[in-house]
Amino acid sequence: MLGIGTVPNPDATGDWLWRMGTGPGLNGLEKVNQNYVRRALNLVRGFDFTLDIDATQIVTEKQDALITAAM
Repeated sequence: MLGIGTVPNPDATGDWLWRMGTGPGLNGLEKVNQNYVRRALNLVRGFDFTLDIDATQIVTEKQDALITAAM
């Protein structure tokens, strides 16, 4: 939707943030995040969303698992 080729997994991002601390790297990541959020929201104007700040995705390789979708 946003034209992002690849995104680092959460572990890699967390490791990078841990190494960088609260310096310019964190400020840069914040600006990138704001840019992508702004672009995404502009693409879906007119829809309501719920922000779930505690969302967790558990990726498995279980073949008989069912896909869940937000309503």
